[in-house]
Amino acid sequence: MEPSAKLPPESQPDNAAHPGSDLSAEAVEKLKSRARRGVAILAGRTALVQLTVFAGQIALARLLEPREFGVYAIVQFALSFFVFFGDAGLGGGLIQKSSHPSHRELSSVFFAQVLISSAVIVVVFFAADLSRFVWPDLPAAGPWLLRALSLDLLLTALRTIPSILMERELLFGKLAALDVVVSITFYIVAAVLAWFGLGVWALVAGVLAQGTAGLIVAYALCPFRPQLALDRALLRPILKFGVPFQLNRAVGFVNAAVTPLYAGSKLGSRPLGLITWAQNTAYFPLKLVEIVGRIAFPLYSRLQHDQRLLGESFGRSVQLCAAFTAYFVALFCGMGAQVTAVVFGEKWLVALPLLVVYSGAISIGFLSPLVGAVLDSTGRPQLVLRLALFWTSLNWIVVPFTTARWGMLGFALGYSVHVVVGNLVVVGLTSTLIPHSRLLRRLWSPALGGALVYLLAKYLLAAHSTGALRFMGSAALLLAAHAGALFLFDRRGMLDALKIVPTGEEKER
Repeated sequence: MEPSAKLPPESQPDNAAHPGSDLSAEAVEKLKSRARRGVAILAGRTALVQLTVFAGQIALARLLEPREFGVYAIVQFALSFFVFFGDAGLGGGLIQKSSHPSHRELSSVFFAQVLISSAVIVVVFFAADLSRFVWPDLPAAGPWLLRALSLDLLLTALRTIPSILMERELLFGKLAALDVVVSITFYIVAAVLAWFGLGVWALVAGVLAQGTAGLIVAYALCPFRPQLALDRALLRPILKFGVPFQLNRAVGFVNAAVTPLYAGSKLGSRPLGLITWAQNTAYFPLKLVEIVGRIAFPLYSRLQHDQRLLGESFGRSVQLCAAFTAYFVALFCGMGAQVTAVVFGEKWLVALPLLVVYSGAISIGFLSPLVGAVLDSTGRPQLVLRLALFWTSLNWIVVPFTTARWGMLGFALGYSVHVVVGNLVVVGLTSTLIPHSRLLRRLWSPALGGALVYLLAKYLLAAHSTGALRFMGSAALLLAAHAGALFLFDRRGMLDALKIVPTGEEKER
């Protein structure tokens, strides 16, 4: 029997109209329902996953040394370097596609991704030894770490189509289940193996374990049987969007490469580990941005022909993420020493100034992923590409100068310049291109709430938050104060933001 290309009934496309026409009222209502349900489901998923992630990160930070984190960051980057030469953005092209992809299109993308991943693995196997020429202090096992990690590329490629089908149709309940399994598998395996003294190999094993678990669960949630097809005619229009989409990601990769490539080679693997820890900790608020962005790209792609609805939904996404980000920025800046010592261990206190710098930058830096999603979804990947080229060039110009002058702290300061400048440009651009978002209006209440949290943390609670229980109590008190301030300053705006997509009455306000 030939495999069916149909999705389950609840996954069928909502709009049968000609691409480019407005969505029907019924379709919009269904999208609203799925978006809101998606936020609720992913919020619950986040609470569960983050408990595991939080515990896993603490365990790994206490079990592993900064140098081991630095080595892992180098190996991850080296692998990503090869990946971006082989990925054509086919997944993004399928998600953005206005009409439902045929089974032959899905099968063609499936085999294209598998062939690309297999080719990259072969290249990595033979080129891995070159990594020690770029990073002289990489351990002797470094090339084999890279070879082992490359196997995850094939595991990821094999689950591409089920993941795309779930994401495209906003089936976030299933995606949440997949994400929970993947995250929990990584941290359990990595933490247990780190406990047994495997060092950086524990992290690599965790990646391969999560890839295997993710593959099994993806097909259990969304079965897909590809037909033997590699139709270039069908791949061509997908590539038309996918290549610029992937170029944007490639530029983002070059931008992020300044950390493992420049800091890793100039400062060494231990400073790189400290920089990576500070950046990852400060960027914790991006966990929610990632969730909203996961919803945003397929949702905005379906709403792209209703500018008012698109702008209002985008603005609400920004306000929700701004509120979440402001709390953690204020916490890290006001009680960074307590967060570091109590949660991660005193060996990381040397990186406290870096944590404060990165936290300040992300207070505005959370915007660019959301703006990228709305521009990509409306068919403007070229504009995103130009923006990315601008701030990537700025980053590579500033960072070498500041690093040479002030070392690790200089690197963090230099890296933060492009984040702040680039996002200021994004604010001005978005206010013009997405006028219905009312972007500046969305940001003032989170900013005031964050300022209150910072003042309370810095001048009232920091001195009394030295133990684990006291710290947890202070963090909870600050969270309550932040939530109270948000609803005091803009109750209606925050309640609307939690809904993501407005109702008919709200659209007319």
